[in-house]
Amino acid sequence: MTRTNDEPGLITKAAYRLLPPLTLVCCLFFGLNLHANEPVHHWLQRMNTAVSELDYDGHFVYLRGDMLDAMKIRHRVRDGNAREYLISLTGTAREVIRDKDSITIIQSRNGKTHISQHSTTGKLSPLSSLKPEQLDKNYRLLMGKDMRVAGRAAKVILLQPKDDLRYACRLALDKGNALPLGVTLFDSEGQQVSRIMFTDLQILYPTDDALAADGQSLVEDPREITQILEQVAVHTDALTEEPQVSVDLHSLSSWRFHNIPSGYQLKNYHLRDKTDSRHRMEHFVFSDGLATVSVYIEPLTATGLKGEANLGSVNALGGQVSGHQLTIVGEVPVTALKMLLSGASIGAS
Repeated sequence: MTRTNDEPGLITKAAYRLLPPLTLVCCLFFGLNLHANEPVHHWLQRMNTAVSELDYDGHFVYLRGDMLDAMKIRHRVRDGNAREYLISLTGTAREVIRDKDSITIIQSRNGKTHISQHSTTGKLSPLSSLKPEQLDKNYRLLMGKDMRVAGRAAKVILLQPKDDLRYACRLALDKGNALPLGVTLFDSEGQQVSRIMFTDLQILYPTDDALAADGQSLVEDPREITQILEQVAVHTDALTEEPQVSVDLHSLSSWRFHNIPSGYQLKNYHLRDKTDSRHRMEHFVFSDGLATVSVYIEPLTATGLKGEANLGSVNALGGQVSGHQLTIVGEVPVTALKMLLSGASIGAS
């Protein structure tokens, strides 16, 4: 059994968000109902509650570029804390366990079980903490045309960006409970670049027999998960706990970003291996309330990313600044990544 405790794969954790600003294009692509008078803020607030409180089982597909993954999911909330168990149904056999503090990935390769754990902070899902009043600053929030997802009627919310520094998002929310049934992202040409969509969903309640197996994993022997979580320790210096609150960069790091894209703020900061300069990594997280960008700064390595990279809906940009490797990954257009890289410096106020 192999364990690692590295940062998540940099090219596996982001997606696009952008839509053309033209109302006509929105109508063509989304079936937009400009005269809908239903309160968008109300639906987003209901969605926040649903993601934070509901228990459910289901299957979903994740399409990014020409890559398609199918996953099985079990989502549980206990004492206000959510945990998800996911198991892949396509590609490499793997299981993912997620909560607000960590992501544990279990994979089987060449007959061996490989385990890696990555620290996180804040909410399990960004959809549980969207603030409509904050989104209003960077997006036009609109009601779209109703649709069906996983056999369930859904309300559609459109988040149309006000500039070219973020992507558009279409949310399909269950009409009954406002749980997200689908999330679709679009580029500046109105082309779909990623989509997550449930194919079946079962909402669970305390009286359901399915909850009796709440402590069980999706793996064959549930005791394996307990052993894994005991064996894999999370080592992180989480200097901030709430991603919704802006962070004072000057008090945390000597790095400065002089060209932060409009609407984005530093929301989280991590320092890993602060006592070992050879493996020291600083991790900055910027967000506009929906889209998120991560900046990783570490000593120069021969394998560091140089230039641009793309995997489906994921953009990444690598470069060298003052003898350090900077790798920037985001659910945003590459223009926003270039702005952050061009304005990065160390030791300057």
